[in-house]
Formats: sequence, structure tokens, C-alpha cells
Amino acid sequence: MAVHRIELPDFGFDAQAARDLFAEHPAMNGEPVRLIIPAMALYGSTFVHGIAESLEARGVTQVTIYGASVTDADRFDRALARRHVTARVFRDSQV
Repeated sequence: MAVHRIELPDFGFDAQAARDLFAEHPAMNGEPVRLIIPAMALYGSTFVHGIAESLEARGVTQVTIYGASVTDADRFDRALARRHVTARVFRDSQV
């Protein structure tokens, strides 16, 4: 089973930007995903929800996130849980 590695941009504020990011990865077929967050990244909550929506639409049920700030870790946890996506989030201090 393949693991898709996606590097997120330095910033993102709207759901459409998240959807556009995942347009480059159309066929995930429910396979696990690793999201890599760059240092000092800044995300709005609608961007995080757009990522969760995009992952759910591709049948993804497992995500590992590396480099999240405390705020982003909480946002990802909540957004992905609503979409029934299991997430392991490693904050930037844990990477």
C-alpha cells in the first residue's frame, strides 16, 4: 500500500486553496497520507477544514501530520475527527 507524502504550503486561509492543493493528488484510493507542515506555517481554520474535506473525498482514513503548531494540531484533530479520519499529529516540538 502506497503512502502519499504531501508538503503543505507556508500559509493557507481558505478551503478552495486546500482543494486546489489536493487536485494534484486525485487518486489516493483511501491510502494513508503524510502531511508535512513547514516551520512557521500559518493556516486558517477554513483551510484546515478544506484539507479534511479533500482527504475524506478521496477515501483517506489515516493521516500522519508532521510539524504542526499547537493551534494547528488542535484544528487538524477536530476537523479530521468530524470526517472520521484517524490522525496522528506530531507537533513541531516533537519532530
